[in-house]
Amino acid sequence: MKLPVYAQLPSDIVDAPSERNTPTPNYCFPSSDKTILSNVINFFVHRLERAHSPVILIDALADRYGVVSDILRIIEKWSLPYAVMPTAKGTCPEDSSLYLGVYFGQKSRNGLFELIGQSDLVIGIGVRFVDSTSAWFSQRIRADAWVNIEATQVVSFKQSFENVEITELVGGIEEPLIDVLGR
Repeated sequence: MKLPVYAQLPSDIVDAPSERNTPTPNYCFPSSDKTILSNVINFFVHRLERAHSPVILIDALADRYGVVSDILRIIEKWSLPYAVMPTAKGTCPEDSSLYLGVYFGQKSRNGLFELIGQSDLVIGIGVRFVDSTSAWFSQRIRADAWVNIEATQVVSFKQSFENVEITELVGGIEEPLIDVLGR
């Protein structure tokens, strides 16, 4: 006859000393492909030149990769309105005249949902639409207007650029914008 066996692991060891046996890993992305990076920068310059109502939508990835201050400098320099996803609340100044609020799909404040939905260019910075940040996937952004900068790629309606590192893209786009848009 077999009897049940009860195994218990110690659960009250939070104060016990421990040793780190492995070195802290060095997390870094490989550099962007320079040709693709140049193509993506030209893509953004071209899209911003043609846009009548561009909007920047910032998510937590921008903070995670340390590009918020660069993004805000670009936003201020070219007076680009911006909103944040709920997961990025507190990463950007909310007292700026360019700040639109928190984009939460159909649950966004009055007017924000419509404004982003009607924009001809919505540039996402690391945006992830999940059930809890988009009011159950209720976002309505024109497919031809959507461009999302992710950690190592840029995705738009008809194009995807792989091997483009977010910090290199954000850091490298300002000068070409000055050449084309001025300021």
